[in-house]
Amino acid sequence: MASCKVPNDRICVDVITSSFSLTKIVTFSPSIVIINKSTVELEVVETISDKEQDKWKSVNPKEIISFWSHNIKDGIMCVRYKHNRATSSPFMMNEKYRTLLSMNDKERPVIYVEVSATNFDSLRVIFGDYKIDDASLLVVNCLKNDSVSLLRSYCSHTIVRRRRDTLSSTVVNTSARRTQILPPQNYVYYAWLHPSKSKELVISCGLKKTKLELTYQCGFLGKDGDRNLSYTIFTVGAQTTLLVADDPEIIEAASA
Repeated sequence: MASCKVPNDRICVDVITSSFSLTKIVTFSPSIVIINKSTVELEVVETISDKEQDKWKSVNPKEIISFWSHNIKDGIMCVRYKHNRATSSPFMMNEKYRTLLSMNDKERPVIYVEVSATNFDSLRVIFGDYKIDDASLLVVNCLKNDSVSLLRSYCSHTIVRRRRDTLSSTVVNTSARRTQILPPQNYVYYAWLHPSKSKELVISCGLKKTKLELTYQCGFLGKDGDRNLSYTIFTVGAQTTLLVADDPEIIEAASA
């Protein structure tokens, strides 16, 4: 029997046997651990119905702190920069995933977050500085002469754009029901402003339009003269990619 004075009595216990099977090793840990791998001071708080449940807890760079949830079933958290209080949208802290959070800050417009589970059911919420391949979605326009329109009609997004000519990265915040034009032979990195909401995208080329869910699939966008405009969605590692092309060999190679 163990006793621990923590909120809601929520602790995680792991019991294993030593290599010689003579000793039981019991490990106690917090239900949630916050790890700040970024280079900026952060603050975190749990929210229920958009109401903060405690004071904001500080997490210095490279620091690890324990976190005790009031409502792990819903598991909603917000993070903000300590120096200017730029705050993220709420995100889930009770399921495994990784994403980028928009922070409404010019110098650091997004922050990376990853939620993972340990072997004994505790959770780790890991924050880090943004890197290009952290974006939730990469959209590639392989068409030689046609632009592709991306309509965000279900939730707002943060767009992490890669410019082909300069190879420099910029971040542009856009609101819902706005259209982003992706020029021919260009690509763009996407992150969702509200990661807990629906992740659907409407793409169009000319008068051809279709609504997509970001799951593995190939599809036909439409016919333009002798060309068949097609798309494929695939995943390499943790990166989901949406590719639009009129060359069936490109679609086939990307989907293999």
